[in-house]
Amino acid sequence: MTDQKRILLLPKKISNKEFIVDDKKETQVHRADLPKVQANYGILPFIKTELLLLIRHGKKLLCALNFIGIILLAVLPLHIAHLLVLPILWFLQVGRLSINTKEIVYRVHYLAFASYKPMSRLLFSQLISAIALLVFLALPLLIRYVFLADFSALLPIVLGGILVVLLASSLGILTKGKKLFEVLFFMITYANINNIAFLDYFGGMTHDS
Repeated sequence: MTDQKRILLLPKKISNKEFIVDDKKETQVHRADLPKVQANYGILPFIKTELLLLIRHGKKLLCALNFIGIILLAVLPLHIAHLLVLPILWFLQVGRLSINTKEIVYRVHYLAFASYKPMSRLLFSQLISAIALLVFLALPLLIRYVFLADFSALLPIVLGGILVVLLASSLGILTKGKKLFEVLFFMITYANINNIAFLDYFGGMTHDS
């Protein structure tokens, strides 16, 4: 008995138009029918990919906690939702916000840094996607403030999300790890829950007062 393995035979005919490969039966492939490769140097595909990676990152329990946190932002009183629920909900994303370390963890940083304009395309898309994730999580609270015409509370929340993402990115680049950011973000979150106004980065205590 011979081994029944697939053996890829050499092409019988090679030209600019077509080639034939034998694999149990002859299959004719026309090069003209193949999609043309087009270079895309835009940033939108990067943002879409990074958003999908952030959304899919994490266990199902984390997704369930995020869903509960979003519901609580929509139903609890404003001062409780802003002061307690929002910082805890953002802290649950601490593993996702370590955006500059996953390339080093998976040892693909050399490939990532060798891409076309890694700073203005790859890094910027990671920052935009992380900020979009935090703003999306805070969306029920933002909508409630819009309905109350309390627009002064919107800007501190958005700026707080930007600050957290920039802090995570800076510490990840400096330390090439995520431990320092995780510890520091935990301390900041704990301080906000205990009403330490000095570390109020999202305007919760300032707006409540």
